[in-house]
Amino acid sequence: MGENKNCKFDKQILALVGNGFDISMLEKLHWVKTRYDDFYNYLHDYHLDNIKDNKLYKEMNELKGKQEGKQEDKQEDKQEDKQKEMNWSDFENILQDKFKNVQNDTGGSKQASDRTDEWLNALNELTDISTNF
Repeated sequence: MGENKNCKFDKQILALVGNGFDISMLEKLHWVKTRYDDFYNYLHDYHLDNIKDNKLYKEMNELKGKQEGKQEDKQEDKQEDKQKEMNWSDFENILQDKFKNVQNDTGGSKQASDRTDEWLNALNELTDISTNF
């Protein structure tokens, strides 16, 4: 891993959302659907009261709104609409962007460490909800 000389804290983060995560989670519910949208809808429909203040869920919700707005603005064929659906890479990109922003923070190490912990707590909260049903 490359060294970031601007970074004043030393905390490495690895978040894995691999193939099969969604499938095994949703199999427990006897759901056949395993798209990212299905996961988002599960969180929204069954756990909104518990996660409405979760930072990561807020990012997911904001992205969902942007995606829906794009689909409503343009009436395109189903193939193009399918390409605009949210998918697991959107979730991974949210994580990557948030942790990269913290890593690039040149402020004090305590502040950057606290921000990292906030995002890790948000991710852990969603993980707990998705595995304890």
